[in-house]
Amino acid sequence: MVNRAQKKPEGLLDRLVALVDVASSGLNLEPEKRQKKRRRPQTEVKKGKGGAKASGKKEGQKGSASGPSTGKGSDLPAGSSWAHIVNGKKVSGDFQGPIFRLRPEDWADFHVVSHVNQFGTLVDKCGKAKPFVFLVKHQDQLDEAVALVAGDADIKATLLFVLGFGAPLELIGKERESKVPLVDAAGKVSTRKVQCLSNHNTFDQSKVRVVVPVDKRPPVTTRETSKLDTLVIRLSLDKRFTDTKAWNKICQNPGVVARAWMKDVAPVCQPFLQDTWGWELLPGSGGADTVIKGLVRVKKKDQLTHLLAASGKVSQEVRVFLDPLDWTLTPKTWGKRPYVSWVEKRPKEDDQAYMARAAKLNVNCGLARGWRQIGVRSLTEVPTTPVVPVRTWILKSAPRYWTMEQVTNFLEASNFGSIGFVSKKWEKFGTSWIFKGQRD
Repeated sequence: MVNRAQKKPEGLLDRLVALVDVASSGLNLEPEKRQKKRRRPQTEVKKGKGGAKASGKKEGQKGSASGPSTGKGSDLPAGSSWAHIVNGKKVSGDFQGPIFRLRPEDWADFHVVSHVNQFGTLVDKCGKAKPFVFLVKHQDQLDEAVALVAGDADIKATLLFVLGFGAPLELIGKERESKVPLVDAAGKVSTRKVQCLSNHNTFDQSKVRVVVPVDKRPPVTTRETSKLDTLVIRLSLDKRFTDTKAWNKICQNPGVVARAWMKDVAPVCQPFLQDTWGWELLPGSGGADTVIKGLVRVKKKDQLTHLLAASGKVSQEVRVFLDPLDWTLTPKTWGKRPYVSWVEKRPKEDDQAYMARAAKLNVNCGLARGWRQIGVRSLTEVPTTPVVPVRTWILKSAPRYWTMEQVTNFLEASNFGSIGFVSKKWEKFGTSWIFKGQRD
């Protein structure tokens, strides 16, 4: 005061009068000394149930937890046991669960409110046409959100609270539990169980789903689309061309036997085999219950030519014939139904010998099974008119006076062709002409 009075002597009396008045009122005129902040010593936590001993962190250290927060910047009431985030630091409590958030792409029919304080601004910006959705973290936020929604009857809102991380909230009105997609602090999307309180009836859990990026979505295949790239082939087995012991094994489990056969004759096609079904025992030319038929589904690949060409081959005493239901779906090298040339069975030829002879005629397109005969498939056209073999014939009891020309005219009139005479025999009742020729 003395120094100031020397510099500015005017008004000194008025200042002294003011100081006397202040002193008479009982106020302390001496300024308080500033006290230096003391660091709290590190405290130790007693051993818990697991027997581990952990040292506490310093106060103010990033990520540390202190007592219940009632200071400035916290919206928690005194004595609250909930953990809350204030300016990037965690205000302590017994609850220290993960922090979740809602993704707008998961809630296409809602306005997502990231924080209760932003609700008013979001209403002014977006309007009230669509409902709002909150994710509250403790009871205070719930009470504030309910008050904001109750202030306007036109506002539709849904309040959510994650279960499993603390005591459930005391919701007002009719609430229910539901499962919704949430994003944690690490950015991982998961489905969590929540308490749900809504003042409108348009909230449908089935419409809330996790949005997966397009590049990470698995290909969607339905029953109809899965059939577009497959080919159904009919399998048939004939008892006439199968060993008796093998036939009994086939009748017990035809699907397993057919898969083993396809694996042996065409190993490259094994990854393309799918399911087999429709097995039935049918009558055939060999009698009742002598033919087994079924279906197999395979993927349409160029390697199927190896499987189709193996039709009629024998493996482990089993012979299977293949016949696609739609030949237009076969690989491009085929692309159509092949031509079939049927093999005639010789007189007194048994079934096994007939099958072995027909198998030798197979080139690269497999064999076909008919009711009685075996056919050889070919991609080249088979002549429509069958070739008539030349046989040896005998004309008996011809008139003795017939000449070779007269006999030829008679045979041509009887539909013989390519006539070639071998010999002539004189007999008691005329002559016999031996010749070679063809007859339709």
